[in-house]
Amino acid sequence: MPSAVAVVVDNGEPLLEECVDSLRNQTVPVRIVIAAGPRTDMELARSVADEVVGPIEGIGRARVEAILRAREEYVLSCDSDTVYHPSYAEEALKALRLFPAVKAGTVLPRPGEETWLGLIEGLVVTKLACYEFSLAFRRSAFIDAGIHLERYGHPRADIGLYVCRRLLPVPVPSMVCWTRLPTHYTRRTVTDYAYPAIGAAVPVAAATGLVALNELVRRAGGKRAF
Repeated sequence: MPSAVAVVVDNGEPLLEECVDSLRNQTVPVRIVIAAGPRTDMELARSVADEVVGPIEGIGRARVEAILRAREEYVLSCDSDTVYHPSYAEEALKALRLFPAVKAGTVLPRPGEETWLGLIEGLVVTKLACYEFSLAFRRSAFIDAGIHLERYGHPRADIGLYVCRRLLPVPVPSMVCWTRLPTHYTRRTVTDYAYPAIGAAVPVAAATGLVALNELVRRAGGKRAF
């Protein structure tokens, strides 16, 4: 089985040690590189990782810098708030024999943090979208696609969108991990868009129903409902 590097992006996440422990306990050897952010505990990072890159401002920039320094052909893109099943790396490497990029097919909320929104995001949305904490790809394909050349201007800009567009990662159900779900992006989307839309739709639907009912009664020859 070929060796792999796990690039763990961290910016002060308290679960860093648990994340690294899960990667140390993989069924295949994994070299661990922490891409540190401004809030990373550098002493802790150096004590648990094989290599530390940074600190670097910006999630995407930190991750890309670590990927560029990697010697291994197979890269596991990880985050420090995520815990990985012991066979996660092995299943990813098996799949990467056939595809340039794959992603976790089973992403679950952390135990004790299950919510209906988190379960929907984990079991449905993560199958469709690229989440950077659950990607794996061949380093050569990543470089050839030019993903490392993007600007990543926003502090939270990351590689997922570009990997999705250019490498078309395939879901692998046997790649299992547990993370913070729902993510900040999903919570914000529901709060900013879904709830207001539902709130506006209810009175509109009620009014439309009354108008339709009134028209049906009129056409049937009866009196108007209102």
